[in-house]
Amino acid sequence: LQELDLSKNNLTGKVPEFLAKIKSLKVINLSGNNLSGPVPQALFDKRKEGLNLILDGYLEQCKLCRKTFPVAAVVAASLSSVAIIIIVLVITFIFKRKKPAISKVTRPSLETKNRRFTYSEVKEMTNNFQVVLGKGGFGVVCQ
Repeated sequence: LQELDLSKNNLTGKVPEFLAKIKSLKVINLSGNNLSGPVPQALFDKRKEGLNLILDGYLEQCKLCRKTFPVAAVVAASLSSVAIIIIVLVITFIFKRKKPAISKVTRPSLETKNRRFTYSEVKEMTNNFQVVLGKGGFGVVCQ
């Protein structure tokens, strides 16, 4: 058996892998059928050994897309990821730029002109002398 003509037999399903194991085959004609799925790699490998594999257009496309799909998918995923990162950075930059700079939290100013504070007021303002700013010549300075 040197030639296997399975053309125009209304075959459906996947191309069987056992066809690659038939050593005496020189030609396999699978055109004109309703086959689906990828062609087994073993059949493509047999092409290098001289097998003439005749496929209809769908199976030829399937063979080509199977070989290029992983590379195309990786490139597409990479480009999509980079585009998303750039978009997020641009949006972040735009929103940060539109917001006014956050100024330091200011406490309402106290009227200190000629005013003396009682010990209890100072104690309340400094949260019972909890926040120490430093030490000076006259003692501890609290916030």
